Amino acid sequence: MRAAWAARGRAPVAQCAWCVLLVFLSSTALDAAQVGCIGPRTLGELRRTRFGDDYDKYTRPELARNGSAPDRASLQFHVVSLWEVSDLERTFGLDIWLRQKWVDWRLQYPSEAEGGCIPAGDHRQGFPLSTIDELWTPDIYIENLVDSTTTAGSFWIYPDGTVAYVRQMRLRLYCHGMKLDQMPIDKKLCKVQIGTWLHDAAQLSLDFYDAGPAASERGAVTVDMGASLGEHGTFGWELENAYAIENIDATQFGSTQLEPVLAIAFKMTRHSDFFVSSRRARFEPVLHSAHLPEQKTT
Repeated sequence: MRAAWAARGRAPVAQCAWCVLLVFLSSTALDAAQVGCIGPRTLGELRRTRFGDDYDKYTRPELARNGSAPDRASLQFHVVSLWEVSDLERTFGLDIWLRQKWVDWRLQYPSEAEGGCIPAGDHRQGFPLSTIDELWTPDIYIENLVDSTTTAGSFWIYPDGTVAYVRQMRLRLYCHGMKLDQMPIDKKLCKVQIGTWLHDAAQLSLDFYDAGPAASERGAVTVDMGASLGEHGTFGWELENAYAIENIDATQFGSTQLEPVLAIAFKMTRHSDFFVSSRRARFEPVLHSAHLPEQKTT
């Protein structure tokens, strides 16, 4: 009887030993599969080895390899909504996804097809927005920006060193040349003017995304369905069209040197019926509440 109980007690122990052995063999096989791979194995290792202490974020990529060509940055505006048009302030507001893309050869890492340790399914590595300050980024600003808020964002690094930087932003912009002489059946053409503060054209070239098969590569500017404020909107405006403008002369903005400048034009139309109805709703209560003097009868 004691021998039977002892055998029963040893069974779970033996099974547990087999479990430990299987886990050990599995991890050993995984390590053996990665013995021959090259490059970083994890996201943290990629960060340490590519933009760690030896990375100079103040030097642009082409200059870092003693090249003479300008670095190239591509942009795209994805418009989520037109949330404001102010006749008084001569401004308009946009909710957008601002996409930027450039190549930094210092961030390259081998793909799995090239013998790298990172699996092929992870064709790019993502990082939080808070770490973008550790990289060199193109110095890009919006010339007619009044104010902005960044609500979300992140960036990805591809094996060839391409950086894709995406931010969700709310912009309020000044509309140059906004005219009010045709209210309430007016149209407005407002532009987002994009340039660089630090670099001239010999150091940085700006262009828009080329059209591609992916949803995020459909050209310079894309607009969400329902982005307008016109139909059933609060402000009674419709965003009719948006298009890109390249090769702009920077001297018209006061620059004394050749600088890269881009623009996106937004054509907006006011709904006159909304304008009239909103004004009537505002003033009718005042008229009804006004006290009219009684007429004297003879």
